[in-house]
Amino acid sequence: MKKNLLIFGMLAACCSGTLMAQSKINGLGRLAIESYMSTPKARSVAAPEVLALVTVANPADIDVLKGKGYKVSSVVENMAMVNVAIDRVEELASLPQVESVSFGNESRPYLDQARIVSNVDVINDGSGDGLAGHSYTGKGVTVGLYDTGLDPNHASFRNADGSTRVKGIYVRRETTSSNQDITDPAEIAKFTTENNQESHGTHVLGIIAGSNDATGTYAGGAKGAIPYYGPAYEADLLIGCGDFTDNAILAGVETVVKKGKELGQPVVVNLSLGSNTGSHDPNSDRSKFLDALGKDAIICISAGNEGELPMSVSRKFSSFGANKTLNTFIVPQTTSTTGPTSKIAYTAEFWSDTDEAFNCNLVVYDKSSGKVVQSIPVEADNTARLTGDAMGSQYDPSSYVSGVGGVNKSTNRYNVQLVGVVKANQLSTYCVGVNVTASNGRTVVGYVNTLRSSEAEAVFSSENVSGYVNGTPNGTINGFGCGYNMISVGAYVSRTSAPYVGSGAYAGGGTTGDIASFSSYGTTADGRKLPHVCAPGAQVVSAVSTYWMKSVMNDAINNNRVCAVSNSFDREHYWYPMQGTSMSSPFVAGVVALWAQAWPEMNVQQCLDIIEKTSIKDNYTNSSVGQNLLRWGAGKIDALAGLKMAIDGKASLGNVAADDNGMNLIIQNLGGRNYEVSYVNADDIAVEVYSVQGAKVLAAAADGDTLTFDASGLADGIYVVNVATPAGNVARKFVVK
Repeated sequence: MKKNLLIFGMLAACCSGTLMAQSKINGLGRLAIESYMSTPKARSVAAPEVLALVTVANPADIDVLKGKGYKVSSVVENMAMVNVAIDRVEELASLPQVESVSFGNESRPYLDQARIVSNVDVINDGSGDGLAGHSYTGKGVTVGLYDTGLDPNHASFRNADGSTRVKGIYVRRETTSSNQDITDPAEIAKFTTENNQESHGTHVLGIIAGSNDATGTYAGGAKGAIPYYGPAYEADLLIGCGDFTDNAILAGVETVVKKGKELGQPVVVNLSLGSNTGSHDPNSDRSKFLDALGKDAIICISAGNEGELPMSVSRKFSSFGANKTLNTFIVPQTTSTTGPTSKIAYTAEFWSDTDEAFNCNLVVYDKSSGKVVQSIPVEADNTARLTGDAMGSQYDPSSYVSGVGGVNKSTNRYNVQLVGVVKANQLSTYCVGVNVTASNGRTVVGYVNTLRSSEAEAVFSSENVSGYVNGTPNGTINGFGCGYNMISVGAYVSRTSAPYVGSGAYAGGGTTGDIASFSSYGTTADGRKLPHVCAPGAQVVSAVSTYWMKSVMNDAINNNRVCAVSNSFDREHYWYPMQGTSMSSPFVAGVVALWAQAWPEMNVQQCLDIIEKTSIKDNYTNSSVGQNLLRWGAGKIDALAGLKMAIDGKASLGNVAADDNGMNLIIQNLGGRNYEVSYVNADDIAVEVYSVQGAKVLAAAADGDTLTFDASGLADGIYVVNVATPAGNVARKFVVK
C-alpha cells in the first residue's frame, strides 16, 4: 500500500481569533467554521448567518450583546439565541461576558384505540369511576408544540362553527428576517402550511388535541362523527413550526411557552423530534434551556425511534484486557454496484465522564489485509480531516470525515465531535472508524446520529473485525430529552391495523400490548433511566395536512385508502395512520393537559410523580427482562388513575397551606346545605367542589368576590372547594352534614 494513498491535514480550527474564543465554541460550531473558512468559494460572498445558543455569565450581560449589535432573541435566564454571521462567531465568543457558544445539530421528526386502552374516553365523557359524570376535555388549558408540516385550518383544529382553536402560529427560521408571528384569526385562516412536503406536525397536534366534532366518512364507509380525536379536544392551541435545527426548535419552544403564559392558563408542550446527538447530559446548553422553559410549562418529548439500532457504544477503561481500547466502525459505507452510489451522512460524538482528555484516532481499516492503513489523531484545538479523494477509487471524491476535540464548556466534559459524509462502492474493503483509549477508570460513551440528508442509517459495528465492537440500542434515547424538567415518552402497540374508508386496512407490525420494536431507551450522563413512561405509538390515526396529501401523497393514496375524510368548511380534510414515539409523546401531552385542567398548578415534577405511581403494570411490562425492561419506564400511561391523583394533589391540605397564606378565602354555611364562598378583593371567582375521592361534584362562577351554592345534592362527608381567582387558585376542605 502506497503511503500517499491517504492524505490528511491538521488544520487550525479557525484562521482568526484566540484559542480562548475557540474553546468556548462547541464541536459542531468549530467544524462548521473550519468548513466555511477552508472553502474559498463560500467566502467569496457575504458570510451566512447562523443561529447560536449563547450562554453568558449573568442575565444582565445579554444587554451587552445587544449593545454590540448582535441580533438577540429567545432569552431564557442567562441564555439567548443570537443570529450572527459565521465569520463573526469567534468575535462573539471572545467577549468576556460569553461563557459558551453552541451550534445546533439537525433534528428529525420522530387515535381512537389509544384513547380506549389508556382510559381517556371515560375521562372525556365523565363515565370514569369516581368522576360522577364530570368530564375533562382540556378546556382552560393551552397546548402547544414545535414541529413541521402544520396545517392549522384542518377540521381537527376548528370549533363546530368553523372558528379556529389556534391562538397563534410562530414560524422560526435560522434567519430572523424569515420569522413570523401570526395571531389574528383572519390571518390564521389564510395560513396554509410552513412546509407542504411534510405532515408530521398536523398528525402530532391532532393526537394531542384534535377536535371531536368533525364529521365525514371513516372505517369502511361509516358516516358521522369521525372517531380520531385527541384527549384534550377543547384545549387552546399554539403552533410553533419552521426550521428543524436544534436552535430554531429551542427558539420556537421559548415563544410557545411565553405566549402560553400570557394566556394565563396551564401550558403543555410536545416535542416529537430529536436526534441521538449530544452529551445526553442535563448540564448541556440545550437541556438547561429546555429545563428553564420547563419551569413554566410541562414539556413532553419523544424517546426516539431507534430502539432496534446499535447507535451507542460505551467503555469503562482499564489498563488490562479487552477494556484497554474502544474500537468501532461507523457503517454502512457500501452500496450496490448496480445503482448509483448512495451516501451515509452522520455526526458522531464521544464523551468522557470528566474533563480529562482521551486519545481518539480516525482510522481507515482494510479488511482484506487486516490492517489499519491510516490513523489520524483527533486532538483538542485542531481539526482532523480525512478527505474522499485520498481514500482511493473505492470512495467517491466528495467523501470526508472531520473531527475536533475539546472540553465542552457547558458540561465540563472532554468530547470528540465527528461529522462525516461517506460514499463507497460495494466492492470496497475499507471501513472508517475510531480507535479510542483513555486512562484507567475513565468512561467514554459514543453516539452516532444519522443526518436527514443521509440515504442510509448510521450505526456502530465491529464488521467482524477482532478487537472492534458492535454498538447497542441501549443509548438510543433522544439526546434532546435528557434534562430534568421534561417527560420522556416511549411507545407500545395499541393496534396492529387501521381500517380504510374503503375496503381493507393499513397493516402494521408488532404485538398488541407489547413494546414497539422501534421505541428508544437509554441512560443519561447522571444515571437516570429513560423513557419515563410509554403510550400508544403504533398505527395511530390522526389528522394529516391536506397540502401534504395533495402534493406528496396524491399519486399513492386515493380517498378510499385514507382512514377518514371530511368535506367540511369548504375543503377536504384527511386522517391517516403513522407510528413512532412521535405519536406516543403527544398522546401523553394530551393526557397531561387533562390532568392540568384538574390541577392547574401542577408542575413537571408533580406530573412525573403521578406517572410513576399510577402507570399500568401488566403482563407485558412485568414479564419484560433485560433491555426490554428498561424500555417501559413506569409502564403504560393511565389517564384516569392519573387524573384522580391530580385532583387529590390540587386538593391536598399541604397545597392549601401554601396557597392561602393570606387567609383570604372564607366559606360560610348560610343554613341547611347552602354555602357562601368569598375571596377578599377578587374581581371574579370560579368554584369547583370535589369529593375526597377526587370526583368533581359541583361547579359555579360569579362576578365579584362572592358566590353561593347549594350542596343539597351531596351526601354527608368531607369535600374540597377550589376557588380560582385572577390572583391564583386556593383550595380548602369543608364538611357537608
